[in-house]
Parts: sequence; structure tokens; C-alpha cells
Amino acid sequence: MTTILRHVLRPLQPRSGPENSEGGFNLIEVLIASAVMTVIVGGVASIMLAMQQVGNRAVSGENASTTARAGLLQLQRDLQGANPLVAWTSTVTSYANELQLDLGPTGGTQQTITWSCSSGTLWRDIGTAAGTGVPEVTGVTNCGSTSNPVFSYFDPQGTSLLANPNSVTSAVVTACSVRIQGFVHVTAGANTTPFSESVSTRLANWQQGIQPCP
Repeated sequence: MTTILRHVLRPLQPRSGPENSEGGFNLIEVLIASAVMTVIVGGVASIMLAMQQVGNRAVSGENASTTARAGLLQLQRDLQGANPLVAWTSTVTSYANELQLDLGPTGGTQQTITWSCSSGTLWRDIGTAAGTGVPEVTGVTNCGSTSNPVFSYFDPQGTSLLANPNSVTSAVVTACSVRIQGFVHVTAGANTTPFSESVSTRLANWQQGIQPCP
């Protein structure tokens, strides 16, 4: 910028001689210099603002990705301790967006945990109520999706139990799931790149031969 100002002001140096014996700048020269400086400062300010906006979007995207990973890690911890999953509804398709599980020993003190996805938010609730507790992940765009469900359930053969919802019951889904996948597609806001996070967890307390699996 110093070089630019030097070139701008060089023609405006005080003149000597009979035309301007007192030296100094005339009004037109001052106005021209002011206009040039305004354009330069405005251009620099625009560049700095654009860089700040790009930086803010990058930070927002990174924060959203970190939050999504943390939420799914909490889901993974809950699933690993599930003992057992809970058959909470007879509507099989609802399992794509909600699941319930009991934490704690069988026959002992247990706590029901409800995970649900609705209105763009993945929730974790203590108890059987859905969507009233802790919002684990926001900006989720696949709540209610049939092609990319939030929760997918797999039997011992690796078959998705929700692939043919009319052929299974909620009891089969909860009793025969040996692995559950949590998947979220997230957008951090306008002008940010959407991203996906997933976690696949094998249920540690599932016991082969006890469940009435097909």
C-alpha cells in the first residue's frame, strides 16, 4: 500500500516557480487523492470481510462436525451397554428414527435411554419421552429418511431388519439386532458444505440362541 500511495501522491508534490510560488496542493488534487484512497481502503476492507466470512464458515463447519462425532460416540457408548434394547412401539418403521434401550444389569436397577431424531435434531433423553432432553446433534437433514435412516438394525447374518418392515415385528427388531448403525447427514448453515457422520456398534450383551430370531 505504501508503494501505491507513493505513486498516487508523486504527481501531487508541491510545485515551485512562478505558477505556484507558495507551494501546496490545489483542491482538485486533494479530491483526487481522497477518492483514490477511498477506493483502496474500500477494496482492502471488502477483501478482509470476505476472508472473515470464509473463516467463520470453516469454524462453523468444524464445530458442527465435532459435535456430530461426539453425539454419535455417546450413542455408541449407550449401545455397547444396552441390556437390552426395548420394544417400545409396534410400528416397525418408527425404529428408523427412534430407539430405546436399558442401561444396567438385567434384574437390577436399570435406566431407560431414548434416542430420537425429529425436526432436524438428534436427541438423547433419560426415560421414555422423546425430544425433551439433550439435543446431541443439530442440523440433521435425514430425520425421517427412508433411504438413509438415522438408525439401522442388522441381524447375525448382516441383514438389515428394516429393509422389509412388513416382514418383521418390533419384537424381532429389538431381539435380533446384533449391530446398530447410527447415521446423520448434517448441514452447519448457509454457505457451508453438508457432511455425514456414522457409527456402527455391535451390542456387547446380545446372547445367541435366546432371542426368537427368524
